[in-house]
Amino acid sequence: MIFASALVSCVLLFLNGGMTMALINAAGERGHNWVTNDRITQFLVLFGPVLLLVIQWSMIDYLRSRLQRRTV
Repeated sequence: MIFASALVSCVLLFLNGGMTMALINAAGERGHNWVTNDRITQFLVLFGPVLLLVIQWSMIDYLRSRLQRRTV
């Protein structure tokens, strides 16, 4: 179970990193000036995927608790 959790986390981090980079590139194409600041983009590339991972795991836990059969 721990190995599966780590594997899912790695896959989600990989996808979240790609999505974060795509959003930053799209913002740069629209002419936003903050994209040229290396400090901001590096922070977003490092912090964005981790924040998304925490949100995704929270959503997974919520769905698991709601969709689980209740045994009384």
